[in-house]
Amino acid sequence: MTLPPVTFELVRRLEHAALRFSVARLEAIRDRPETGLDLRIKRFGAAIAPASPAQPELDFVNRIEGLGTADVARLDQILDFYGSLGIDPWLELAPEAGVEELGGLLARAGARIVDFHGVLYGLPRRAPSGAVDVRRTDGAEAEAAARLLLEGHAVPEASLPTHGSALAAAVERAGGCLYVATVGGVRAAAAVLTVADRIGYLANAATLAAFRRRGCQRALIAARVADAAGGRCDLVTSGAKFGSSSQRNLEWAGFRLAYTKPVLRLTARAG
Repeated sequence: MTLPPVTFELVRRLEHAALRFSVARLEAIRDRPETGLDLRIKRFGAAIAPASPAQPELDFVNRIEGLGTADVARLDQILDFYGSLGIDPWLELAPEAGVEELGGLLARAGARIVDFHGVLYGLPRRAPSGAVDVRRTDGAEAEAAARLLLEGHAVPEASLPTHGSALAAAVERAGGCLYVATVGGVRAAAAVLTVADRIGYLANAATLAAFRRRGCQRALIAARVADAAGGRCDLVTSGAKFGSSSQRNLEWAGFRLAYTKPVLRLTARAG
């Protein structure tokens, strides 16, 4: 079994796997006003526009999702929506045929590149996991795993209960599972796996600062890839900041870089 070539159709499949979880997470946050994010979600054709006036500098709750050439004519409406809330949104631009018109509109919207995001893919097969113990969670343990994951991302302690509940609900909504890695019997790291269109998506992962460089992320990758194989997936995928340690860990597990997306920040502020 070999990796399929990277085509526009493969890009669409990989993007869909990621989008499914992103939307589930956004909807879970929207449905929990106690998070304090005041999240609104508006749809423009296939494009999804989340907006958090309470946190205008938090990228994932103000990032346009699913925008492609089919909805290029809606970009002005999308920017008007964000402008009415005083938010400059983010956008990750995936490879797609016929992007000239969209590229021109983005340039006129003051789009600027602020980062690069790599999308990697691989075959669902076993990888060496090392000495770190990993287990799947459910129920109350899944919510505790979600809080652990957010703690690894340095989310403030006061926000962990509400945001952890939202994340656990998002994973359940997406039909996924949370995993916990332990070192010496102590919970050290957590991660998410979801499945869509026979693709296992390694959605999110984080390690507590005190346990980094101990092999937790590699163990979590190996466990999720193995479960994707058991779930009859034909591919696995994940995203990572380009050139990061996360990308290197995925490559260690046999993933390859499929494509790189520029991360754009648009200018939508009124006036």
